Amino acid sequence: MDKPRTEKFLKDHGVTDWGTFNIAPTPIKKIDISDFWREYYSYGFGNPRDQEYRQVALEGRLVIGHILVYHDKIFLIEARYSGVTVLGEAWLIGCDHKFQLVNTGRCLNQLTCTECGYSYEVDSSD
Repeated sequence: MDKPRTEKFLKDHGVTDWGTFNIAPTPIKKIDISDFWREYYSYGFGNPRDQEYRQVALEGRLVIGHILVYHDKIFLIEARYSGVTVLGEAWLIGCDHKFQLVNTGRCLNQLTCTECGYSYEVDSSD
């Protein structure tokens, strides 16, 4: 593990165990790679807040990939190497947030996950 994860970080992302270098974080759920790309582009070409390289045992095989940490979601993206890097399969780590939006002011919106309680504010003013 590249850096320790705080209790708040784990709670905010719905992660029960961050795992180790060869053990994937939990919970982890396989998603279609197109779902990852949809999220990636919604983050403005996907600059993650943090990333971590891992090789983990998943589904009876060794998956070599990158954990990409965004403010509200975490993904494990498999990187297959055969002369060039090809993105393989994708997994969502932690809570698959279902956000409820509440306007708390003129341009201020509070988004709260109905599953785990993670919350953040968005100021939509110019």
